[in-house]
Amino acid sequence: MDLRKEIKQRRKKQQEKRLILRDAYSQVSCIVQLYGLDQDFMDLLDHPDSSFVTQDRETVGARLKAPMDCPPFNLGTEEEYALTTSIIRTVGNPYLRYATSPDEILLARPLYRLNAAIPAERLMRFHFGTLLHYELTRPATRHGPRNRA
Repeated sequence: MDLRKEIKQRRKKQQEKRLILRDAYSQVSCIVQLYGLDQDFMDLLDHPDSSFVTQDRETVGARLKAPMDCPPFNLGTEEEYALTTSIIRTVGNPYLRYATSPDEILLARPLYRLNAAIPAERLMRFHFGTLLHYELTRPATRHGPRNRA
């Protein structure tokens, strides 16, 4: 390949759009605004209802994530800021940056407890409910039992 083609390819690669992943604050803040969450949501986080965990795997099926249209940098009110930071402190795991709805925020803690090493591609594609059911129903691997810490 000659130098001219190599330079063109390098420039083209630099100009390609790159996916910008939001941080946990931006993601949760956007959910708080879109769904109009308030302090009552913190009660749900503090006392979760585990009925979604006991559902039969066959009835749930694989759910893909719904697209979420949020700006990369979200500005909110003082109350929204306080709620967002409270949610992040309470849940406290890296899966929050992939949540797209309030129910996924609720599922982030049990999902992280079951498997703290789910690949980012899977977290971006599948709803946390689907991933949680998979983790609950999958057999132990040959490397040992699942992480249930």
